[in-house]
Amino acid sequence: ERQAVTALVVDHDVYFLDLACDRLMVFHHPAEAPKEGAGRGPFPMRTGMNALLREIGITFRRDADTLRPRINQEGSVLDREQRASGEYYYEPAA
Repeated sequence: ERQAVTALVVDHDVYFLDLACDRLMVFHHPAEAPKEGAGRGPFPMRTGMNALLREIGITFRRDADTLRPRINQEGSVLDREQRASGEYYYEPAA
């Protein structure tokens, strides 16, 4: 951020992406055509993560002790609240 450098980072580790990125692209391929796909974005991190997590059907919270991203248990109170509000990605750390 301080040096205004752009990099393309491809990773599956949400914690790493949370630390390293301020924008992201979302790639999708339909199950019926796994060799085809499309990319969308770049989006601000929150917008992109909400789109990705909505698509794969999971919600994230920030662990209170470690501040690391954690997957909510499906059907938990927090999972249901986040789905109802459309916020699949946790609030940024204060």
